[in-house]
Amino acid sequence: SWGCRKEFVASMIRFHHMDIIGLQEPTEDQLNDLISLLPEYDWHGIALTEGEEKGSVDAILFLKERFEILQTSHFYLSPTPEILSKGWNARYLRGVTWAKLKDLKTDQIFYFFNTHFDYHSILARNKSAQLLRDQVEQISQNHPFIITGDFNLFPKMGGEETYKILTRDNFLIDAQFKAVFPHHGPTGSWSGFKEAGQPGVKPDYIFVNKKVNVMSHGILADTFDGKFPSDHMPVVSEIEIN
Repeated sequence: SWGCRKEFVASMIRFHHMDIIGLQEPTEDQLNDLISLLPEYDWHGIALTEGEEKGSVDAILFLKERFEILQTSHFYLSPTPEILSKGWNARYLRGVTWAKLKDLKTDQIFYFFNTHFDYHSILARNKSAQLLRDQVEQISQNHPFIITGDFNLFPKMGGEETYKILTRDNFLIDAQFKAVFPHHGPTGSWSGFKEAGQPGVKPDYIFVNKKVNVMSHGILADTFDGKFPSDHMPVVSEIEIN
């Protein structure tokens, strides 16, 4: 349960000195718990709601003293991204939270996008991949950008096909293959609370554009006396914005 894991999650964020983080599936209560444990951070995002039930948040967590939010918004992964909607046989509402940020240390302006693709429909994942590309191009307008997400790219569920749509023509570049140093840690980011990264099963990615340098890329296999902070392993990169 979250009550048993929240301090593990906060500890990983703090110990690994993470400046900005894309979180998938937290609730507002969980985010507020993290802020209580990590008061140096703040978050932006909206709850994906259906009817009276409040769902998860595609949240961006960031260091308050490092970044200034200049603009933030959200769109849905559907044929009508500007209005609350599901698309392409997706089972749940899915969307993208984005922010235009200023790095107060370097004065660089960049965009950060965070998303979570549908698990149940390959059509939804493929269409979401193309929509994400289109929206990022329109919103970022040639600025540096970073995209984080759980893309649900499982090998036996058409993950390779969706990955090819995302990375076609190098508009979105997988940070793992742009890194100066070799990948650190497991090759997979799925733990299922059982193992430190199932080999080759990597639903989670960081993508950047050509204006972002990637120094390192890794998947963190931290456990706490054999207990996992999450059913996914954190994917991390040290980056430099030109």
